[in-house]
Amino acid sequence: MIGTKFFPAILILSFLCSALNAQESDENKTQIQKNINDKFSVTRTFDLQVDQYLPANFDSELFGQDYQSGEVANYTKLRLTTNIPIIKKPKWTVTGTLRYKYNSLQFKKLENRINPDIPLHDYKDDFHYFSGTLSYTYFSKLFNKPFIINGSLGYDASDKGRGLLKGIVGGTFVLKKTDRTRISLGAIVFIDPAAPIPAAPIFAIEHQFRNSAWTMDLILPQRLLFKRSLLKNGRISIGSELDGDNFYVSNTAFGSGSMYDFRQMELKTGITYEYAVKDLVFTLKGGMSNFFQDRLVEKSKLSNDYIFELNRKASGYFTFGVSYNPF
Repeated sequence: MIGTKFFPAILILSFLCSALNAQESDENKTQIQKNINDKFSVTRTFDLQVDQYLPANFDSELFGQDYQSGEVANYTKLRLTTNIPIIKKPKWTVTGTLRYKYNSLQFKKLENRINPDIPLHDYKDDFHYFSGTLSYTYFSKLFNKPFIINGSLGYDASDKGRGLLKGIVGGTFVLKKTDRTRISLGAIVFIDPAAPIPAAPIFAIEHQFRNSAWTMDLILPQRLLFKRSLLKNGRISIGSELDGDNFYVSNTAFGSGSMYDFRQMELKTGITYEYAVKDLVFTLKGGMSNFFQDRLVEKSKLSNDYIFELNRKASGYFTFGVSYNPF
């Protein structure tokens, strides 16, 4: 499985796949960018998302041995992203992206399975994550079909220390385009010493059902959604999305390193409603979340070389978001 650390890179390539679903006459980058912004709020000029999870029981392992169990009583995530156009040319663009993430975790009734003499206790911690990315995108044609190349280089950190330099190079082009169906294919190469694989393919389909208001939006391995308009400026989506995340943990208690990377992968299944008011788009989401990878790894190590793993039960979640895109 592709590690959670590299999921944002796959999402970037998904942006490119969706861009190629524009009409043939829309190959100019302005229309393509509008198509990207429509599908992915984090590509807009300003995007704020707040996730709140309902309580869930958990157990954990430390160095492969039972460690703690209890309840994740409160989990809140805040993600703030801004995208700044730096250079815009007819065939290429350079964009800067700044991102801040805040994770707050509160555990209750913690039971230590290594030493049962330790009484039940509660624990709460907050984590701050910062990153900056510079991206170059080139618009061209391949086999007389729209073709886009993207390269990104970024650096991240926490409030406790420095992170890693990461990069990606990807490209996508259209395999098939009809009035109701668009199929795109892409590939991505990871520039990162901790990447579990050097490259990965991406596949996207957008299909408008015959005599129906519903559209299927499939981007492997990121999402399967069914969408339709609802009210004048609104849209409803039903389906599942993979969401990868990470933040840095500074702690010498777990091993020899002082900076660790906590990597998450979850499958969110539910309903999303978006409503536009001029340049603002408000988003509400709700459903069930299944975390199937919660691992603490030494910085720059592979995800399967983890020292701590959190196994939590499925829980409900809801998300509020607002995006601003004046362009």
